[in-house]
Amino acid sequence: MTKTKRILRWSAGCCAEALLAMLLAGPGSSIAGTETLCADDTASMAECPACSNLASPVRSNYVNLTVHANDGVEQAEISVAINPVDQQRLLVGYMTDRCGTYLARLLGYAGSPDAGASWVGADTLPGSGTADPVVAYDADGNAYYCHLRNLSLYVSKSPDGGTYWPLNQIFLISSAGESNPDKPHFAVDLVSPSYRNHIYCAWSSNGWPLNPHTYHYGIAFKRSTNGGESWGTSRSLTQELGDSVAFCQGVNLAIAPDGAIYAAYSVYNKYPSITDSLYTEDAIGFNRSDNSGVDWIGARKIINVQGIRKAQSEFLPPCPVSDKFGQKS
Repeated sequence: MTKTKRILRWSAGCCAEALLAMLLAGPGSSIAGTETLCADDTASMAECPACSNLASPVRSNYVNLTVHANDGVEQAEISVAINPVDQQRLLVGYMTDRCGTYLARLLGYAGSPDAGASWVGADTLPGSGTADPVVAYDADGNAYYCHLRNLSLYVSKSPDGGTYWPLNQIFLISSAGESNPDKPHFAVDLVSPSYRNHIYCAWSSNGWPLNPHTYHYGIAFKRSTNGGESWGTSRSLTQELGDSVAFCQGVNLAIAPDGAIYAAYSVYNKYPSITDSLYTEDAIGFNRSDNSGVDWIGARKIINVQGIRKAQSEFLPPCPVSDKFGQKS
């Protein structure tokens, strides 16, 4: 078991042909009758014996394209959405100048009319700033850009699918005495007959009354039923876990064809110090609503995991998905 895990780990950067060859051959076997597969962590990517025996290793059939060139600005925390009205149209949101002062960071955007072949955008979204961008479309092709701004959540709406962004933004949630939001996720119901164009936002919360637990980050939720113009009351999606966990973070939402909302997030059983090396995720948490976020079945852990988090600034956000029949995974 250990040898197989190690092979997959260091060969992940190799070409697909090399990875397939290694899976078939197994540790201690040879490729092309000359090289022996490494079964430990001593080999580097460049020393991959499988790749060295292939005449023309191919890593990808696709070309990397620059979305918005700016050599002097770091671009990070990328979010991508596809316009359901015209699936050739794409929208990307991202943070710029991540290494700068937190409240002075800017947010950028770029749109593509031709499935990513060309892009037009800017490193400054009108009226925006700070961090954690997430973009989405509704069923009519309106584009939305949700983000943190000065420790509060805001939403921008573009009526032409992401080309024009008005200066005024929709206020969603404040850090003052309510939620202290972080890491938002944004989803729109595109197809269900009852909840079409209902908009949902969930985020990591650290504030009363959403989390009446000491040192407890939880997951909070809001919805809009009128195109983002107004939003309902915030509610917790993790309160049933109570003090059995330390905090939850990194929520993602998925919507089934019948309108069911799935929320998945990372669960941590303890709240270690910043220098604690054992800062990994302990479980995947889950909640579901069958009526557009009005009621939820109740938060629970669905699987225990040993996560990848090694520092306070790193975490593993699980991603729920739903197929066309409403089955979740």
